[in-house]
Amino acid sequence: MSSVFLDIIQKLVTEQGDSLLSEPKRVSAFLSDLAQDVPKPQKNAFVKCLEYGFAQTLKNADESERNNVKQRLAKKLHDEEGLDLGLCGESLDLLEKALFGDTPAKAAKAPQTKSPQAKPQTPPSPAPAAQAASPPPVSSPAPVTQPPPKEKHTVRNVLLVAVVVILVLFWLFYNVGSSNSTSTTASSSASQQSFEALIESGSRYYNDGGYDNAIRQFSEAIRLYPNNALGHAWRGYTFITMDRYVEAIMDYDYAIRLDPNNSNYFNTRALAYFLNGTPREGLADANKSIQLSPNQYNYGIRASIYRALGAYERALTDYTEALRIDPNAASVYMNRALTHWWYNENWEGYDSDRKKALDLDPKSAAEAFVDIAISWFNSGSYSDAVRFYDNALELNPGDSRILRLKAEAEAKIR
Repeated sequence: MSSVFLDIIQKLVTEQGDSLLSEPKRVSAFLSDLAQDVPKPQKNAFVKCLEYGFAQTLKNADESERNNVKQRLAKKLHDEEGLDLGLCGESLDLLEKALFGDTPAKAAKAPQTKSPQAKPQTPPSPAPAAQAASPPPVSSPAPVTQPPPKEKHTVRNVLLVAVVVILVLFWLFYNVGSSNSTSTTASSSASQQSFEALIESGSRYYNDGGYDNAIRQFSEAIRLYPNNALGHAWRGYTFITMDRYVEAIMDYDYAIRLDPNNSNYFNTRALAYFLNGTPREGLADANKSIQLSPNQYNYGIRASIYRALGAYERALTDYTEALRIDPNAASVYMNRALTHWWYNENWEGYDSDRKKALDLDPKSAAEAFVDIAISWFNSGSYSDAVRFYDNALELNPGDSRILRLKAEAEAKIR
């Protein structure tokens, strides 16, 4: 990527602020005028990064994670848009420099992965030591009436010693090999039990609200079995609850790689993208989750993504399908109510769905407002986030998590 292109982008960010990077059409217009000498593929790749919301994704990522995040985003752009992978990487490097200057991100060591396994199971034990075939029988020497010549006696002794040594070696090989095999199997079984105990312990911590302890347990489980999707999925879900969406997405990247037919992993990664303020990146995951399992939760996630992208009719269709599958989903009613309001100010539809949601479960309905508020916050619209947190608190007054999130949004406004 040319230094001229970088200078142009940095000048635009300096003059307009980095919020410009959330407006790809404006950036494209500026580049058409200011970057006429920059090759068109480079400009197109950079604008595509902005259309996918990669600027916000990089801003949300910790510095130590940024290199891994860029690699994942470059691959996504390559896979979905057919752009050259190297060009995608250069565009993301340029975007990083525009946001953070020329300081390189600290490299983070990616977790080691092995061959996929769908669920916890004992890793295959090493093959048992091969049992050696029994040595051929040694014929007893024929009785002799006089001592053999000295040379033959020496040869016979050497042969006998050799046979004894071979027999001893076979015995050692068989017994030590069998012992090692048994020891390895026992060790594998103990490791499997430790993995399952760590997952169970982590889930208990999670259910009790001890999220930091849960993360420690799931991380240790992943260290034991990095090729087991369950550890990554549990830790990723905990990261979502802790509002650490980039880390959650990275964990679900691994979980999906290891278990590519699990619809829950796709819909949860789609949710993480949505909450991270980058809903467009989650749409393919939402589609895949419905393809694998067309349940109300998967339709609800895709509907919320469509609404965030302004595709209100599609959102209403998906919310309606979700309610056909589960007519008692309070949060879906509240989400459809808000979509009625945003789409065409259909107050009748809004009032009807809102009343139904509150009759079913006010706290669950409050979560619809929380999800929207988080999405607003992560896209930089802090005043809108505060407004929706207030709506959530009306339905669930005094909730400590909502109060904390609202305070974070208010601090951004000051």
